[in-house]
Amino acid sequence: MVATVWTVGHSDLETGQFLRLLVRQGVTAVADLRSEPYSRHAPQFCKRDLKDALRDAGIGYVFLGRELGGRTDEAGLLTDGRVDFEKLAGAPDFLVGLDRLRHGAATHRVALLCAEKDPLHCHRALLVSRHLRGPTLEVQHIHADGTLESHVALERRLLEAHGLGEEDLFTPFETRLHRAYVRQAERVAFRPERDTAS
Repeated sequence: MVATVWTVGHSDLETGQFLRLLVRQGVTAVADLRSEPYSRHAPQFCKRDLKDALRDAGIGYVFLGRELGGRTDEAGLLTDGRVDFEKLAGAPDFLVGLDRLRHGAATHRVALLCAEKDPLHCHRALLVSRHLRGPTLEVQHIHADGTLESHVALERRLLEAHGLGEEDLFTPFETRLHRAYVRQAERVAFRPERDTAS
């Protein structure tokens, strides 16, 4: 049997809009993947207010930003001054976080929360979903308008975004996909020195 995990970005949604997206998919628990569960631009998604709103809607909340967040200043997880998603994917805390999600998905309908509107610009898709999905677990990305995008469809969009969507006799699909993931991660990954200075 295949379980499903959803992802969603709160962006600048109103609380009611956000909750409706979750309820429509029958979500029973939100796993917050933000390294820092606060938002200056959308204060309704600061941890305490979000947790209260979810509780009132009958939805559980767990913070997994320490294990699965996309921000770190640990030198061993950086390349050229940015977080290296390939290195982060092998970190012990990250692997523990993935296990927690897999166990949670067995008993709950879990949505992974981050801030970015488009999952293609977020570590929830480029890092966590990439390594979470498998033969017994699929990922669906919830967009702000309520539409769903499978992770397979997101990967097709990722390939196209980097000009790697065309079949290539000499480059296997998995190689092209890996290149696309690496290129996109280089565009969106957290850079501790630059991002903390702004």
